[in-house]
This record gives sequence, structure tokens and C-alpha cells, in this order.
Amino acid sequence: MNSLKKILKVLLVILLSLFQISFIRNLPFPYRSLDIVLAALIFIALIDYNSGLYFMMIASVILEFYSADPFGILFLAYFFTFLAITWLFSNILTNKSFYSFAVIGMAGILIFNIIFYGVSSFLYFINFNSIKVSLGNNLPLSFFSKIAATLIFMLLLFLLQKAVSRRMQSMFIVK
Repeated sequence: MNSLKKILKVLLVILLSLFQISFIRNLPFPYRSLDIVLAALIFIALIDYNSGLYFMMIASVILEFYSADPFGILFLAYFFTFLAITWLFSNILTNKSFYSFAVIGMAGILIFNIIFYGVSSFLYFINFNSIKVSLGNNLPLSFFSKIAATLIFMLLLFLLQKAVSRRMQSMFIVK
């Protein structure tokens, strides 16, 4: 039974990654900004560290195959985002509330984008990558739409999980 659960989790990661590649990237502007894999990574990492780590590795490798960027940039961005959000969750924002989840989600999205665009720009600057990162006039709008769409999706996941399970309930000590 345990191996069946693991196989189902791997299939879910593959399907989610393929959904991100094939469907979400072809939507019109505000909706294509949704990063469903990043939202799921942050959500799963806060529930279970090991499952989040496996999800991050499998999903980032699948997304790397379909990315035009040099191999490894997405993996690095997802990996360091995973480390940052698990550190934030275990050391700073530990109460599992709606607001701490929103702050961790926003921090994860910002960290991912800074790492991804920073490494991509650096590789272009040293002539390792021939694809220039476009930081055009609509960068603030596209960056804001990515944060907003992914954060809304993450918060919907949080509310759905909170309604279905008692796993992410806040704990308060009452005297």
C-alpha cells in the first residue's frame, strides 16, 4: 500500500508538471502567470518536508526538459526556494495560520523569481546563455500578476486543505 501511494504521488507530480507546461502556458495574459508547480511546491513543503523535497526534484527536472533556459536554472531556483520556505516555516513563521502561509507563499514566489531571473541574467551577461531575459516595460505588471495569480491559487489550496483536513490547524496555548 505504501508503494502504491508513492507511485500515485509521482504520477500526480508528473501530471501537474505537464499541466503547467501544456495548458497554463497557453492561456491569455493574466492567467498564464500562474505557476501551479511553485504553488504546489510551497504548499506541499509546508505540510511534509520529505514529500516536498521529492516533489521539487521530480517537477523541476520535468520542467527543465521543456525549458529554453540552460539546464539547471529551474532546479536551482526551485531548490533554493524550497530551502528558504522551509527555513522560514520552521524558524520564523511557525503558527500555521492563513497569514503566515500567505507571507511564506509571497516570499517563496519572490525568492524563486529573484533566483531564476538573476541566474538567467548572469548567464546571459557572461555569454553562456544566448537567450536574453526580457525585462521590458511590462515587467512590473507581469511580476505582479504572477505573484497575485500564484498567491490566490495557494490560498485557495490552503482553504481547501483546511476544510478537508485538520493538519494545518493553528495551535494556541491557553492558560
